Formats: sequence, C-alpha cells, structure tokens
Amino acid sequence: MWFRYPPGWDNITVEGVEFHVDHKDRDGNQYFTAPDNLADRILIVPGFAVVGRPDDASPDIKDATPQAVNDPLAQLSSQVETLRTENQSLKDGARELENKCNELLAENDALRNQLIRLHQTPETPAPKETTTTPAPTTETKPPAPATAPAGESKPSTSSTTGSSSTSGTRK
Repeated sequence: MWFRYPPGWDNITVEGVEFHVDHKDRDGNQYFTAPDNLADRILIVPGFAVVGRPDDASPDIKDATPQAVNDPLAQLSSQVETLRTENQSLKDGARELENKCNELLAENDALRNQLIRLHQTPETPAPKETTTTPAPTTETKPPAPATAPAGESKPSTSSTTGSSSTSGTRK
C-alpha cells in the first residue's frame, strides 16, 4: 500500500519498523510503501494519506507485504528499543526524585539550624535554675582493726561526724 508523507516528514516508525521515502515526485511530494495491516496506525498521524502507486514510481519498488512486519527480528528490535526508552525514562525520573530529596534534606537542615538558633537566643530570659544542696550527713565508721606488729605505730582512721574530724596514732 502506498502512503504520502505530510510536508516536512521523510520517515515514520510503526510497530518498530521504520519506513523511509520510496519515491519523490516532481512536485516534491514524498511517498512510501507499508503493509496494509499498518494503514490504521499510519493514518492516525495527521497529514498522512493513502494514495495509489505514483505514475512515475520506479517499477523496482515493490509493495510492502504484511510478512515484512511479522519479522521476529524487527519485533524483538522494537521491544528492545522500547525497553531502552523506558529504562532511560525511569533513570531520569529517579535522578529527579534524588535531586528533590536532596533539596528537601537541605531545607530540613536549614530549618533545624534556624530552630537551634531560636532556642539559643530566647526573647525572654530563662528562669534561673536553683539547686538545693543536700544537708551534710553524719556517718560513723568503726575503727579498722589494728594489725601492726608490736612496736610499730599505725595511724588511726579518721571519721567525720558533723564538721569535726579526729585523727591520732594508736600504740
């Protein structure tokens, strides 16, 4: 089946199969052949039209057959290209999300620093902290047993009772 390109077009890809100009007439119109079963997909694009075989077209140009589209290699190539495009789109989306996340983290840090500065310079003076000191306790420790050999003196232990302290030497 023969199709005429709209002005400014010189190729189209349908279902992974790329079609190029097969014929150009003296008026500058460009034509290509494609299988009949792709006509509905081609004609959905504005400006494309189904035409009869141009009179001045080379007899060497064969009409496209539906089998050309059913080529497994072309189908796999189309799927690979589609997956590559989708993969790149996902990578771009992930990069955008990463950038947005970094922006939000930077904003969060700035807000945290602002909050810290606000707490460090309060507008009203903070109440003075009062601490109570516990009252002194009276604790009496029993004297340590004397284990020094005879003739040697051993200092005695000191004990604190209230505010007085006692020290001495035992014999």
